Amino acid sequence: MRPGLLFLLIVAALAGGAQELPFTHFAPSGQTLALPSASVQKIIQDHQGYIWMAFYSTGIARYDGRTMETYGTRDGLTDPTVREVVEDASHRLWVATEAGLVVSEKPLDAYGPDERLRFVMRVGEVPLTRARMRRNCVVAAPDGSVWVSTQEGILRYRFEGGRLRRWPCWSGATGRCWPAGSMARSWRSSPWENASSALWRESNRPPRR
Repeated sequence: MRPGLLFLLIVAALAGGAQELPFTHFAPSGQTLALPSASVQKIIQDHQGYIWMAFYSTGIARYDGRTMETYGTRDGLTDPTVREVVEDASHRLWVATEAGLVVSEKPLDAYGPDERLRFVMRVGEVPLTRARMRRNCVVAAPDGSVWVSTQEGILRYRFEGGRLRRWPCWSGATGRCWPAGSMARSWRSSPWENASSALWRESNRPPRR
C-alpha cells in the first residue's frame, strides 16, 4: 500500500466525521479507478496491509494498491448497505449491514492468494444478530472480543479455539437491556458506550449471566 494513498484516505475519513465521505475515484500511478459507490461509510486497513472500504448500497471492497475486489450479498453479506467493518484479534473480518452482522468464515490468513472471502451469519450453533446496524456500532477489543451495539442492547462475541462464543445482552447494573447507540474504545481500556444518553465504561470482566 502506497503511504501517500493511505494518508489521503485516512485524512478524508477523519474529515468526514459522521458525514458520508463523497469519494468518486482515486488515481494510483496515474490510473483512475472508480469506486463501487460515491458514499464510503468506513475505511480500515487489516493486518496484511489491505484497505477495506464499506459502501452505501454496494457492499465492501478490498484494495491492494493496484486492484479492487468487491464483495456483496452473493458472498454472504446480509445487505448491500454496509455501516461498519472491523478486524478482530483472531484476524476475522466482521461486517455490519442494514440487515445484521456477518463474519468471515475463516481468518484472513487462512485464505489463499486467489481465494475470495466468504461471510456467514452463523458459526456453529451461534447465530449473529439480525438487528439493523448503524455507524460506529461494532468495536474489536484487544482480548479478541467484538462488542456490538444495537437497539436491543449490547452484545459481545469472541472466538475461542475456533469456536464462537456469545454473551447475552449486556444489561450492566440495571438488570435490563438498554437500546445502544454509537460505541468506541479508549486506547487503555474496553468499550465506551453511549446508551440512553448515559456514558459508561465496561470493565474487562465478562458480563454476568
